[in-house]
Amino acid sequence: MPEDGVILQVKNISKSFGGIRAVDNMSLDLHRGEILGIIGPNGSGKTSLLNLISGFVEKDSGKVFFKGKDITDWSAHKIADAGLARTFQIVRPYPTLPAFKNIIPALYSPRSRRGAKGSLGDRDAVAVDLLEDVGFERDARVPYKLAGTLPLGYLKRLELARCLAMTPELIICDEIFSGLSMAEIAGMVPLIERLQMQGITLIMIEHRLRELFRVANRVLVMNFGEKLAEGVPGEVMADEKVKKAYLGEEVKEVAVRRARPEGKALLEIKNLMLFYENALAVNNISLECREGQITGVFGSNSAGKSSLMYTISGIILDVKKKEEMRGGERITWFGEMRFNGEDILRLKPDERARRGIILCPERRRIFAESSTLENLKIGGYLARHDRAKTMEYVFELFPELKKLKGRQGGFLSGGEQQMLAIGRALMAQPKLLLLDEPLLGLAPAVEVRLAQAIRDINRDLGVTILVSEQYARPVLPAVDHCYVLENGGVVFEGSPEEFQNNPDVMGAYFGGL
Repeated sequence: MPEDGVILQVKNISKSFGGIRAVDNMSLDLHRGEILGIIGPNGSGKTSLLNLISGFVEKDSGKVFFKGKDITDWSAHKIADAGLARTFQIVRPYPTLPAFKNIIPALYSPRSRRGAKGSLGDRDAVAVDLLEDVGFERDARVPYKLAGTLPLGYLKRLELARCLAMTPELIICDEIFSGLSMAEIAGMVPLIERLQMQGITLIMIEHRLRELFRVANRVLVMNFGEKLAEGVPGEVMADEKVKKAYLGEEVKEVAVRRARPEGKALLEIKNLMLFYENALAVNNISLECREGQITGVFGSNSAGKSSLMYTISGIILDVKKKEEMRGGERITWFGEMRFNGEDILRLKPDERARRGIILCPERRRIFAESSTLENLKIGGYLARHDRAKTMEYVFELFPELKKLKGRQGGFLSGGEQQMLAIGRALMAQPKLLLLDEPLLGLAPAVEVRLAQAIRDINRDLGVTILVSEQYARPVLPAVDHCYVLENGGVVFEGSPEEFQNNPDVMGAYFGGL
């Protein structure tokens, strides 16, 4: 049973998805009235842990206690009715309903009705009051606007209001700061502090560490599904194990970077800005990729790396079109972007691909039901010459793929899927290869293997490479020049040697601690 003052106790819970151990023997105690921050690199198991606690995913083993009761086998709605509410990383309101109407279902929950003791009265008025409590301006009639037309900052507050409608004792916030502008975060932090003052306990999963550390009493760090460290923010972020989890191990196995002659600027970006509605995702970035070189873009999650890659590849135009069709957030961008001297900022993704700009996306995005060979052939659709020779090179680079030619992509391991994603991009015979977090969620040995492959591709084919990574050190020996992003902007530019132990780099990852 939990100790006195402990509202939530997690004991040795584990969960595997296929062969991947998402949460491994995790334990934690949460005291009433505190704010616990849970942090860790992408793929470390944070959201999986949240889903296990809140009953959205069934546990393989272990126990969860809430207010002294064993809730291990409870359903998600029963856990919510007991007083544990949560927000979601991806905000999904009822877009065609006014914002205040999104609150109404929660006000009909058994817990809300019990708490009101029959005195809820006009639920519409209660819903509007709740929205006003979390920062909606009643005078501007924002609560009455369609939820699908609201910017992300309001939608995040709407998530909190839905939680508060259920009179919770514990709220779990999954990346509540993600995607918000600095001004929006500045307004969100006092709201979080006020909830704590009202006696609500909070768990906050976050990648925006600087902001999290302003409100968290304690921080727990996860990596590969396990607890890596725990304590007050300053002590935790000074832990060498934590630094290695974010920056990666120093890798001596990758061949030492050779000096490459500085070619012409193949890709030139000047003063690039990208907005998702009012959220600034890319902030005045200027960047160059020199022909024949490897350029690294590093930074913590939500720093703007993938948004930058989407903009360079042109995928952002497709995202914009989909958002417009569903009445979602407005996406705008401006600045300068030239490839081989040509202005490409408004070119469609396929037009950029035909010019040789090929993206290997984050999280692989392979065709799960197609075979390894079929995936590679799809990638070779735009190849300009001798696809068979390119295929042969891919199989030399990744011999595993040749042995697995007939296996469906969905049945490959994570490392094999990443090899396939890179191989598929190579089949398009790129001039500029964009690698978006190619080491995400992989075991250290596979990281080393792929970091070496990136160097080999550049050496063997002469392909210019732009690689974005949260884990800097595995690929650092292969990189010629690197940039570090924070809050969508460049905070460091220089050589790999200058990158290491630079205070601006540490601040970008760890919020200046």
